[in-house]
Order: sequence, then C-alpha cells, then structure tokens
Amino acid sequence: MQIYCQRILDRHHIEFAKGSLGFASFAILTNSRGGPPQLSHKLEFLGAAESLGSAEFQSGGMQFRCPVIHLGQWWPRWRELEAKAQSNPFAVIVMAQLQAHAHHRDGAGRLAAKTRLMALLYRHEYTKKRLVDWILILPPALEPAFEQALEAIEKEHNVAYVTSIERRAEERGMERGIEQGELRGKLMTLQQLMVLKFGPLPSWAKARLKAADEAALSDWTGRILVVGSLEDLLGAADQG
Repeated sequence: MQIYCQRILDRHHIEFAKGSLGFASFAILTNSRGGPPQLSHKLEFLGAAESLGSAEFQSGGMQFRCPVIHLGQWWPRWRELEAKAQSNPFAVIVMAQLQAHAHHRDGAGRLAAKTRLMALLYRHEYTKKRLVDWILILPPALEPAFEQALEAIEKEHNVAYVTSIERRAEERGMERGIEQGELRGKLMTLQQLMVLKFGPLPSWAKARLKAADEAALSDWTGRILVVGSLEDLLGAADQG
C-alpha cells in the first residue's frame, strides 16, 4: 500500500502541491474480526548516525500509516447492514463478502446465503446485481438450484435476472459451439483424406459424410488407411 500511495503522489504531485487534489488511503481486511486500528510500516535508509567533519547526520527514514477496517466486525451488526442495504450498495457488498468467507467450503450454505441476498436486492429494486454474483460464486453443480430459486424470486417481483443464468447459457452455447467445431474439423479432415486416396467424391459419399455423427466419422477415419474403396469404407452406394 505504501508503494501504491507513493505512485499516486508521484503522478499527481503538482495537484497535491497546489492543494487541488487529495486522497484517502485505508485498508479493508475482509476476513478479519478485529485487530490494530492502523497499519504501520517504517523504512530506515541508514542504520546509524554518521559524521561528516564537524556536522552529524542522523539516520533517515520514512513511515507509512493508514487506518484499517476489519470487515468481520460487522457480523454483530448484521441487522444494521440489512437496513442500510435499502439505499447503500456498499452494505450489500459487505454482506456478500461476509457470507463468502463464512461459507468458503460450504456450497449449500453459500447457495442459501446468495439466494437470500438476491431476494434482498430484488426487494429493494436494485438494478445492478453482478457484484453479489461475482463475490458469491457457486460450484457448477449448484447453479441449477440457484436458477430455480431465482425463477421463484423473479415471479414474485415480476422482473428478470440476467447474470449467472446468462453466463450459464453462454457456457452451454460455447460448449455446443466447441463440439460443433470439433465435429466439423473431423469431417473436413476425413473428407480431405478420402479425396487424396479415392479422388473426387461422388454425391452419395458427400451426402453420407454430411449426415454422419461423431462416432461414424471416428470409425471411418480409423479405417481409411486400410480399406480399398469408398464402398468398403462407407458401405454400398445404394445404402442410405
């Protein structure tokens, strides 16, 4: 943090000198329930006093201090956070962070906590819900249960949720796209091998390739080097 603050000072030293810019530095310990109210770091440049002629120079140094917020101290004030959440999104973030730490290895507990927080956001008509979605990430196996819970909340409030559900839909779409791309790649590879071995393909062979599934393509690719004709590979022309 000291380095970070020093970089801010270096970048904006003119504004600081003019008094037109200021900044505050503090630390948030998300998994701490208490401790020192300040962080302090001291850097000494020289270890001992040095003398130069008749003048003595004391060792120099620099000290950095910043206040500390121990997020866990808000646990006893949960009801206060719930009240603040109506108009303060930072209260929602604190609640989500506390629940994320409390249910770090408890998927079912995290699912229940995330569902309750999402219901709170809907009740207070929040339009931005992505932070809760990002902080309280669920195991993939629990996403369907979360989607079902959200459907019930959506029906109650007559609104739509578009974060993790959209992400799941995108992931499923990407998976289908990858599978289709792999299948197309196998088809093109097999077709090139067939042309190299047997010459231009007749229409019936092209149609059979186009209608083939992944298992058939894999079988034909594995046998193309040992068969003597298209019919041996794909079957007789009058089939299919």
